[in-house]
Amino acid sequence: MDVLTADKVGSFAKRMGSGISRNSMEYLAAAGHAAVAAMLAVKEQALAALRAVHVFEGLADAQLELLYDSMTRAPYQAGECIFEQGDVGDTFYVIIKGRAEVLRWEESKQTESVLVSLGPGAVFGERALLQNCARYATVAPRPPALLSTQLTIHLLRL
Repeated sequence: MDVLTADKVGSFAKRMGSGISRNSMEYLAAAGHAAVAAMLAVKEQALAALRAVHVFEGLADAQLELLYDSMTRAPYQAGECIFEQGDVGDTFYVIIKGRAEVLRWEESKQTESVLVSLGPGAVFGERALLQNCARYATVAPRPPALLSTQLTIHLLRL
């Protein structure tokens, strides 16, 4: 009998993307596979974040899972820019792990202001999608001094 290792599960998960069913992940997690348990935890955290999004509040759990399955996992390092003020908006973001700051450049004052700090479960990027306009602000992982800190988000490209 072939032994299921974390590497095999990871390889399978990579090939399948986020499309592994919750039941399959729960079964493998119950069998003691830490990698699968971690994947399930990330998926549950992302689903909880999606449930809290106003535009998704009417969706059933199965619909939210389909939405999640269409999303891409994208890690960002502190100091990177996720998007800049004025960029075209084609992506909706959900923070799974880490923090980000929303920054707005005021040309008249020649200053950049922090509008808000976002953490796990926060969403951003919807304004440009819903209003079909340029990005209102820059979003970047923080704090930049902690270079090992990762911000992990799930995004939905339209």
